[in-house]
Amino acid sequence: MEERFKVSLLRNFLCCIVFLSGCETLASKEAAIGCQAADIISTERALRLNPNAYETNSIPINGLIALKLALMGFIYFWKDWDNAPKELRAFVTVVGCAPVPGNIRAAHG
Repeated sequence: MEERFKVSLLRNFLCCIVFLSGCETLASKEAAIGCQAADIISTERALRLNPNAYETNSIPINGLIALKLALMGFIYFWKDWDNAPKELRAFVTVVGCAPVPGNIRAAHG
């Protein structure tokens, strides 16, 4: 199976999961933290596997990872997470997951 097809298939699968899971699932702590972790892992993987890959964010990669880890800790320990608006919580999750397909594509060149 061609590598580009595999990446496209994975990207489409991730998009289906995000869109079909509904706002309630996306608003969970687990989804928000999982998406932040997926972004960190896929970014690091792309930077290690592809010498031409680069972080498009203006924050240096070490700072970005520290910021995401801090956000994950904040989400995990925030007692009022479930009382925050569901749309806001879902937005945090989607923003965390959005870069993952691009990072996967970048890892394969």
